[in-house]
Amino acid sequence: MKGIVLAGGFGTHLYPMTFSGSKHLLPIYDKPLVYYSLATLMKADIRDVLFIVNPQDMGAYEAHFGDGSQLGMNIQYKAKDRRGLHRRRPRGANPR
Repeated sequence: MKGIVLAGGFGTHLYPMTFSGSKHLLPIYDKPLVYYSLATLMKADIRDVLFIVNPQDMGAYEAHFGDGSQLGMNIQYKAKDRRGLHRRRPRGANPR
């Protein structure tokens, strides 16, 4: 099974704290926010993880987590496209 971490937002609600980077990398207590999501995946024995990130933040995630081997995980990255996941409904789907 593969886990997905959606970290592609711009963090506009937390501005100006997110001016220099992703909200998921902001420290909460002693570690970045995204570590709590990773810990939940690890407890569920999910080791393959895909991060969906903004193209401009991808370098920060890769620098921080690398391939995930230091956490005992296999981490991959994919850049979020402009449309976002909420616009991915199939054609002909009923609007909300």
